Amino acid sequence: HVTARFGRPAHALNVQIAGQGTVAADVAAPYLHNQLVTLTATPNAGWRFAGWAGDGQGQQNPLALTMDGDKTVVATFVVDASGTSTYSLYLPLVTR
Repeated sequence: HVTARFGRPAHALNVQIAGQGTVAADVAAPYLHNQLVTLTATPNAGWRFAGWAGDGQGQQNPLALTMDGDKTVVATFVVDASGTSTYSLYLPLVTR
């Protein structure tokens, strides 16, 4: 008598970060075969999210991944240059 039990295999998710920010997954590992995982990128102050690379592509945030194999995703953050800065310029007063 033989009993066979089959389960869905688990897959690894490797998240790498370029720049300054964090990435959170909506579910914790282990990630089962064909499980949907949503990744949300959050930039640190003064940075903005630029996009995904690797097994996740594009600029959509959050990113939905189907775990049909091991995945590596890179979240890229860049310095946010869209802010405004105020500068003061002081010149000496010359009188004659």
